[in-house]
Amino acid sequence: MMTRDEWSQLFRQVPQGYHASMNLVLKNGEISVEQFILFEPDFIVLRGRVAGTTDEGRCFFVPYDQIVYARIERMIKAAVVAGFFGSEPMYKDVPAIPEAETPALGQAARDEAAASSAAAAAAESGSVGKNNILEMIRNAKLGGGNKPTGK
Repeated sequence: MMTRDEWSQLFRQVPQGYHASMNLVLKNGEISVEQFILFEPDFIVLRGRVAGTTDEGRCFFVPYDQIVYARIERMIKAAVVAGFFGSEPMYKDVPAIPEAETPALGQAARDEAAASSAAAAAAESGSVGKNNILEMIRNAKLGGGNKPTGK
């Protein structure tokens, strides 16, 4: 578990522009940070909201020993994070693999994925009944394709 000095140092190293994108995960909840106000010896004073609510601008006094971890809630490059600490990243950012280059799935996995996709699309459009969706999934798992029998 990190000490209060380590948490305080960590939060000071994250540039202020990222504070509003941070969440503190606590032992009994989560707080979305708007702004750190003070780093006291035993707790942090911050403005934010309880995650999952819209009650912004609340003041929290968070004991360091209640923090499980902190995260930044937006895409961020490895080089930027390493820069917070004056370092170079251990690894470079890896671009997303285009779908055509993804490893081939086995036939059963492809059938199951197709059935799940078809079931989700059908459920969204409301054009196929619950029993047909379940039948498509069962058939895909058994290798029987994904066509409903029309029950």
